[in-house]
Amino acid sequence: MTTTDAAGAGAASPRQGQGLRRRNTAVVVAAFAVVVAVEAAYFTCVYLPGGRAQAFASWRGRLSAIAADRQAALEAWVRERTADAHVVATYSKEITAAAAGAGAATPASNGEGTGTHLAGLLDQFAQAYRYRGAYVLDARGAEVARSGGSPALCNACLAAARAVLASGATTIDFYLGNGGAPVIAVIAPVTPAVAGTSIRSPLGVVVLTADPAAWVYPLLLAEPVPTESGEALLVRRAGGSALFLSPLRHRQAAPLTFTRPLDVTGFAAGELLVGRKEGFFASTDYRQVRVFAATKMIAGTGWGLVVKVSREEALAPFAARAWAIGVFLALLTAALALAGFGFWRSRRARYEVALARSEARFAHLFDHANDAVVVSRPDGRILAVNARAEALYGYPRAELLALAVRDLRAPETRPQLGDQVRQVLDGNGLVFETVHVANDGAPIPVEVSSRRIEWEGEPVLFSIVRDIRERRAAEERIRFLNRLLRTISEVNQLVVRERGRDRLLAEACQILVEHGEFHMVWVGLVESETGRVRPAASAGFDDGYLAAAEVRFDDSPGGRGPTGTAIRERRAVVANDWERDERVALWRAAGRERGYRASATVPLEGGGAAVGAMTVYADRPGVFTDEVVKLLVELAGDLSFALDAIEAERQKAAATAALAASEAR
Repeated sequence: MTTTDAAGAGAASPRQGQGLRRRNTAVVVAAFAVVVAVEAAYFTCVYLPGGRAQAFASWRGRLSAIAADRQAALEAWVRERTADAHVVATYSKEITAAAAGAGAATPASNGEGTGTHLAGLLDQFAQAYRYRGAYVLDARGAEVARSGGSPALCNACLAAARAVLASGATTIDFYLGNGGAPVIAVIAPVTPAVAGTSIRSPLGVVVLTADPAAWVYPLLLAEPVPTESGEALLVRRAGGSALFLSPLRHRQAAPLTFTRPLDVTGFAAGELLVGRKEGFFASTDYRQVRVFAATKMIAGTGWGLVVKVSREEALAPFAARAWAIGVFLALLTAALALAGFGFWRSRRARYEVALARSEARFAHLFDHANDAVVVSRPDGRILAVNARAEALYGYPRAELLALAVRDLRAPETRPQLGDQVRQVLDGNGLVFETVHVANDGAPIPVEVSSRRIEWEGEPVLFSIVRDIRERRAAEERIRFLNRLLRTISEVNQLVVRERGRDRLLAEACQILVEHGEFHMVWVGLVESETGRVRPAASAGFDDGYLAAAEVRFDDSPGGRGPTGTAIRERRAVVANDWERDERVALWRAAGRERGYRASATVPLEGGGAAVGAMTVYADRPGVFTDEVVKLLVELAGDLSFALDAIEAERQKAAATAALAASEAR
């Protein structure tokens, strides 16, 4: 029973019931407000960010996979086109034609013109690999052969071919044809090593042109899952701008005609071309629309691949779900509020009856609490007690109500009462231990938990008093066991260092008295010839007890005591109350004079037989519990081991001396 429960039981009045009802209503309203606040906080701070992060992760995986797929396909296509150009650059007749264009003599070709033969080869190659045109230019950049049906090489391609003649590096790129249509051209130099000559500059170039609308643009436009705003596009840097190489979904601009500045902050294509930032980003597109974009660079080219979708479309499903959940939570909250209000209205009519029953029930709990409850005024006068307080103090309730708290305190604890009352009245509450006095004068150690409450309109001290005698006894038992453990440790150290039997036993007895705080300890050894137990060592309060006592280990009356029984039966014997235990009748009077109230005897063994016993005395009954006896048996075992070792050393020394004497004789 808690302090609050008991206070409610004692403070039963209609006015307090109405106050309690108002407080309960305020608590319910506050709880509902907290629920609404927690619900709103969770929706705003947990669900919405989590949902956005989940949608972001979903589109990251989707767009990154599309970008990686398109990147792999384009890079494979670029490698194939570049390899085709290198193959054409190895044709021997092409090399000869290019060399001739540079001023070398043109060799005969079995009556067939070199240019005609080369054109035929180019025509076959273009048809086989579906090129728009195949061209061979000489070292001056002049055309020497082309495939059949190929249109004239556009000016942009001619300029790029001359740049390859100057650099000697193969290139592939988009160019704007003379008619305004985009074309992809791969340009490879014809090197001297291929021709088997010692000339160091290119002898000419091979130009293969392809229509991007035949394969590249369809690859970019294809969507695994259709979207309203998604697109994949190719860009290339052109000075300080990004040049878009592929058709745009959201702008009417032909490929290679639309540019955007690279220095626009957050521009996905710009960050890719300038900083080579590949990956997945929340950025903007060429319309300055916020998008999710996955970017890749195409190896072997200067092209950048951007796969994007508008953030509005990407987050639309999540936004719809969030809106629906928000509406649902609002409706649910409103429904709960209405239901709670209706429930409160239905309960209000029955509240007074329920309150009266509750007060009666709590009064019953107050009176039947496990701990004593005392309600007192600040001046100490007792106003109310429960049945447990009557049982604890031994007073009838009427007599307790005529007393003050001071009358229940032990005289030595009364000086602290004033300070303790002031601390409780300050509103802090107080838990402390003290000593009370029962009706018969017996001291009662108690733990008091006291708090200030309102009792029928005035401040009082509400105190719960707990009897802690059992707890104190348990604490004392633990302290005693700890002392005994330290005692055993000290004896074990003695066993290790001491080699004399008499000194070992004497010091062991002294340690038990000093560290174990036993009243008296003695060790007796058996005399097989007489049946007596001869005292070998002792410590503590003896006062002639051992000299006068006749202790035996046979079946005579003197041998049926604890010590004789322990030796004869080789077991521990406990007499926890000498006033009632008949086994100590022969020694009771002498023990009573010396304060012996309990004893425990454990046998000492050696060579497979009991050689003596150790008896420990206490000045109060009930000391030798099972735990204590177990530790004493352990201690006796250590001493028995030491006695065996000492006896073995003695026998060894005697045998050595006898052998030496024999050898001397």
